[in-house]
Amino acid sequence: MLDSILKSGKTLILAMCLAVTAAGPTHGQNTEVDLGKTMDGAPKGGKIIISISRFSPTKESEEKEFGSKKLTDILKNDLFISGMFSQREGPPAGEKNDLNFSELISKGIEYAAIASYTVKNKELILTGALYNVRGIFKVFKKRYNGNKEVHRALVHQFAEDILRYTTGSRGITSSRITFISDRSGHKEIYAVDYDGYNIRQLTREKSIVLLPRWSPDNEKIIYTSYKLRRPGLYVLDTKTGNSKRLFPSTYTNMGGRWSPDGASVVLTMTRSGNSDIYIYNEKKNELKKLTRSWAIETSASWLPNGREILFTSDRSGKPQIYIIDAEGTNLRRLTYEGRYNDSGVCYGDRIAYVSLEENKFNIYTMRFDGSGRKRLTYNGGSNENPSWSPDGNYIVFTSDKGEKKGVYIMRADGEYEKLLFYLRGNSEDPSWSR
Repeated sequence: MLDSILKSGKTLILAMCLAVTAAGPTHGQNTEVDLGKTMDGAPKGGKIIISISRFSPTKESEEKEFGSKKLTDILKNDLFISGMFSQREGPPAGEKNDLNFSELISKGIEYAAIASYTVKNKELILTGALYNVRGIFKVFKKRYNGNKEVHRALVHQFAEDILRYTTGSRGITSSRITFISDRSGHKEIYAVDYDGYNIRQLTREKSIVLLPRWSPDNEKIIYTSYKLRRPGLYVLDTKTGNSKRLFPSTYTNMGGRWSPDGASVVLTMTRSGNSDIYIYNEKKNELKKLTRSWAIETSASWLPNGREILFTSDRSGKPQIYIIDAEGTNLRRLTYEGRYNDSGVCYGDRIAYVSLEENKFNIYTMRFDGSGRKRLTYNGGSNENPSWSPDGNYIVFTSDKGEKKGVYIMRADGEYEKLLFYLRGNSEDPSWSR
């Protein structure tokens, strides 16, 4: 994380200057949707009460015990993480006729989710349906099919459809998180499903790899690598596993992030002892310098409008967060509270960042003008590396509140904090796919 650079001061940064995505499911689904009456809207003052019936194998399934409980638990976990549902155990059900709507209504249940599955020749066909209990109608019924090895992805799709039709949210169940781990003895890039499962290693450079960031289309990851000794920016193709250097340079380049449209990359370049913020347009092969200061300037990221950039600078004496137009004009400081603020990242009209207090970092949010400062983490650890979920409802981050650094998620208001995973060694610097 670039925080560590700033912690050590300008001397360190001057010294520094001297595959693979998992197979995806098939999307050709048979779909039945009753349009025009699919959404009751998000819960007002409470959670949506939903019953979830255990997934049942069909008569045609070659594997009756493939994983009825396993599949059901995946769906329950997806809906739990969303924070939008209060779950009830549903009755055994494979079809609408198996549901006793009067009984469900008497228990205050608003929706009922049922599913069946068929396993044939290693292919899994999952049929999921959602019913509006009060209206006694089918919200949707869909078929999800693919190799049974990607059963988690199929259930995630079912969960995402439930979220979409009940709350209007696009959901995050198909998203991924990339992060850095030193479990192999070297810092390498790994990826994991949003719920902490299906961890896989993406790089094997046997060097130091830092700061992985997804492209807007989720097909590439930009990262910083020391494989040529001097930090440089590289782009990893997540489909082929191949990587290439963003552009050749004799200077130290690090911390790249794509613009919202994917056309440009903002980065930190150190030249003649000064680290400044630059924008690189790959199509034009054009490098533009935004800041001109003696200070250390790092942790650059784009605002959603693609016209402004956040970055961290110690030009005031201590690291603080600033904002500047992409043309290099209209510079202004955002943070004044806290002696050390860094790692600003945006979603909507909110900025998540870290602030140092009593030698530990905590995660805060604020508005674009620096107002509305709110602390989110109180877990006793040092909490760093915030990254927003694709829907803006969650933040992934790292914390050392355990024996080592692990990856956590929480709601954007700081609620429902949850450990995603621990690995041997430390895991840090997560980035959520779009």
